[in-house]
Amino acid sequence: MDPSLSLWHGGSHVGHHFTEEGTMSLTTLGIDIAKNVFHVHGRDAAGRPVFQKRFARAALVKFMANLSRCRVGMEVCGGADYWSRTFQALGQ
Repeated sequence: MDPSLSLWHGGSHVGHHFTEEGTMSLTTLGIDIAKNVFHVHGRDAAGRPVFQKRFARAALVKFMANLSRCRVGMEVCGGADYWSRTFQALGQ
């Protein structure tokens, strides 16, 4: 797992949820789209918070390229179509 993932939620630490293979059991990702800084919130299959992190534009693309396939939810806005196509091209 990427050690740069800060696992904080609402000011308190959120524990990792790993599968038997040792990978993070992330199933759902919510992304707040912005111009430069994106807020990303991940949950496992039970709906428990797995992580919450802010990404710059380039870092978000790199993160999504290395992430195993999961459901991605975004707000409806002018940039959502662009990001949807970008994430689909990365295998999401």
